[in-house]
Amino acid sequence: MLKKTLIAASALTMATFATAPAQADSFFFGFSGGSGGFGVHSSHRTPRHFQPRAVHRVMSPQQIRKHLRQSGFRDFRRITRRGGDYIVVAKAHKGRLVRLRVNAYTGRIERRHRIG
Repeated sequence: MLKKTLIAASALTMATFATAPAQADSFFFGFSGGSGGFGVHSSHRTPRHFQPRAVHRVMSPQQIRKHLRQSGFRDFRRITRRGGDYIVVAKAHKGRLVRLRVNAYTGRIERRHRIG
């Protein structure tokens, strides 16, 4: 019975929106159910969880160096890219040599390891 109701509701909703004029907005159609009952919903706006993620560009080594310099690191010995990260060898605040794993998209330090 519930399966027939579901099919009938979806067919009715799709038929209703198939005759509507085309819009520039995207269209979302979905089902919901639970202890409160069964429902069909539609929207001309795409729900947040279906929207594509923002496209981020990889930061250049110069941008990474500038970002880290502003955070107190200096004397950069090596900056190499590995996938979505940069591996950086530099001196930390007190002159200690550290190896950093830095997110190539955000510049966030994800890991810090003292090597000297």
